[in-house]
Amino acid sequence: MDRVERKPNRTYVRKYTKKYVKRKWKTLRLNETAVLRKSSDVVVPEEYEAIGKEAFRKCQITSLTLPYGLKEIGEDAFRKSMYLKEVKLPNSVIRLGNGCFAECCVLHSITMSDKLKEIPENAFDQDKWLLEVHFTKNSQIQRINNSAFYECTRLESIQLPPKLTEIGDWAFRRCRELKHVKFPKGLKTIGMKAFYFCGLESLELPDTVEVLGPKAFYCCKQLTEVKLPESIRILDRSVFHGCSRLKVLEIRHDPEFIGEEIVNSGTHIRCYQGSKVDAYCQEHGYITEYIE
Repeated sequence: MDRVERKPNRTYVRKYTKKYVKRKWKTLRLNETAVLRKSSDVVVPEEYEAIGKEAFRKCQITSLTLPYGLKEIGEDAFRKSMYLKEVKLPNSVIRLGNGCFAECCVLHSITMSDKLKEIPENAFDQDKWLLEVHFTKNSQIQRINNSAFYECTRLESIQLPPKLTEIGDWAFRRCRELKHVKFPKGLKTIGMKAFYFCGLESLELPDTVEVLGPKAFYCCKQLTEVKLPESIRILDRSVFHGCSRLKVLEIRHDPEFIGEEIVNSGTHIRCYQGSKVDAYCQEHGYITEYIE
């Protein structure tokens, strides 16, 4: 009997270690924001090209105006700005720092800059009232990094940017109301627990996806049937485990690697008789439905 063998330690989302080259931008720093912090309506002066680390952390902002010409928003710059409701990034912004708008508990709308290449780790982590994320057709975003939208519990739908290739680990973890995701053609990797415990009602992956990391769609309890594209090479452990309403997982090809417990024991796996997927099902005790 053919067996799909386990390969040792694998990285699902590549680590980007290239150092960011710090530009000599005029930066609005924490020690310069005292006057601006006194206002609930903050207008960042046009002279600034960057907002520094924690510059407006825990600030009482209700509205924010950012100038065209702003290039960078630093790490945790607006973290825990508890009354900030909307953010529109000017198309001059090329970089966001980790956690820049995390824990903004009433933030409901964010419009991305076309010139961003990635969304950093924890950028909108625990923004529990986030309802809208806007990308334009000209968006340059290629990566959504780890925990970028972790526990955005009221986000119901999102159309991902057209040049996206990688979704990081835990990127949308526990977005419990996330029912609809439009994935772009060109997407290659979905990381570990990327959509763990989401409310997805259907799943249409493009035929460019190659890697589904461990528990990528774990506990998506509204899914009832999934058909995987034949581009998938790695189907890692527990990828659809915990999807209690999933009746059928259809796999019409033989991935290079299939991990353990990819679905619950009651889920049928639809495949070709005599395939490696069929052998995997027999070995692990899954019920098969054969494709004619």
